Amino acid sequence: MGSFREYKAVYGDGFQEQRLWDKHGRPTTTAYRSPTNTLVRSQQLAYDLAENVASKVEATQVGSFTESYDYDALNRLTSSYGAGLPSKVYQYNAIGNLTFKTGAGTYTYPASGPSSVRPHAVSSVSGTVQDGITGATYAYDANGNGSDGSDGNDESEVHAGVVPGPLAIQLPGAISSTVGK
Repeated sequence: MGSFREYKAVYGDGFQEQRLWDKHGRPTTTAYRSPTNTLVRSQQLAYDLAENVASKVEATQVGSFTESYDYDALNRLTSSYGAGLPSKVYQYNAIGNLTFKTGAGTYTYPASGPSSVRPHAVSSVSGTVQDGITGATYAYDANGNGSDGSDGNDESEVHAGVVPGPLAIQLPGAISSTVGK
């Protein structure tokens, strides 16, 4: 299936970026090239019939790998694997919360049920979450915003319905642009 939409950019330092989407609007290819047109990094995605990412082929100047993905009947990621890559397993509970992820460990949540409060808000993770932090706990204020957890960051906070994200994006050699305020 050919590309339906294409995006190309050449930055001030001569690096090039190309992105392709299929006729369904799904990203299929991303490639970055040096000023001499040498491939620096590329990524190709393939999809299954349910439109889940079935595989990813990633290539750099030093090599390439293919990673494949499996999903359950509810289209939740259950595993990822590839030659030379560590296999990963993802498990969920009856209400859809992620309960285990290879490398991170076990996720715990408040009890679920008719009178439960935030049954989908993770309260702890047994393994390493990031930068060597292990056994992280998470707390929430009355509005459900993340507060005073032990994960070492406040990136999970969302205020007044505003989704966290960059206010500006600056790429090397590119013109910066402000993202909605």
